[in-house]
Amino acid sequence: MKALKLKLIITTLILLTTNAMAKTQGHYFGASIINTKFSFDSASCELYDDFCSSKNVSDYGVGIDYKYAINRNGFYIAPKIFYDANNINNKDYSLTTMDGDNLTIKENHKLNNSFGLGAELGYDLSNKFSFFLVASHKTMMYLHEYYVDDQIKNQPITGYYKRSEKQEVISYGIGSGIKISEKLRLNFSYETSFFYKPTNTIKYDTDKHKLSHKIFRTNLSYNY
Repeated sequence: MKALKLKLIITTLILLTTNAMAKTQGHYFGASIINTKFSFDSASCELYDDFCSSKNVSDYGVGIDYKYAINRNGFYIAPKIFYDANNINNKDYSLTTMDGDNLTIKENHKLNNSFGLGAELGYDLSNKFSFFLVASHKTMMYLHEYYVDDQIKNQPITGYYKRSEKQEVISYGIGSGIKISEKLRLNFSYETSFFYKPTNTIKYDTDKHKLSHKIFRTNLSYNY
């Protein structure tokens, strides 16, 4: 009887240990394919009401990341460092004519590469499936170009203005993970971030216009 109890205890410990090893924990190096949606409210709203609208564009990019997951009773936290390669343009072109005079407005918002720090806070639903929340702080390269040629006004306006800078952005989202082998894990996440440009960033751009940046990320990581 005692031998049977001992065998049951040993078997239970083996199962618990095996179960624990199957959880989200340890070092992960990953590569991502990202689908980015970028939108902005036109900077022309204050000067020209007819050109006040929201512009949207989407494109694909890639990313790499490293994270280390600490697991306690199925709950885990995984701080990470990441780099995303984006090259996404959102261009707007407007032309109108009044009494033979033309008004032309061209605007371009461009997002380049970004890098930063983040963390996943998750729970292992089973040995294969998990759910997590993700948050990050990233530095994003951002370019804004604005061209106006207004011959309609009594005092015509013509000019091209450009501003390139780094944007500090806070992102957050949700995701799920699937363990596809002992070493490989597939994650899907949806992340969003909002940031506002200050007023009067470039001449004739007098609005505090809104930028929106959203990402659907597919990440394959190796656990070592």
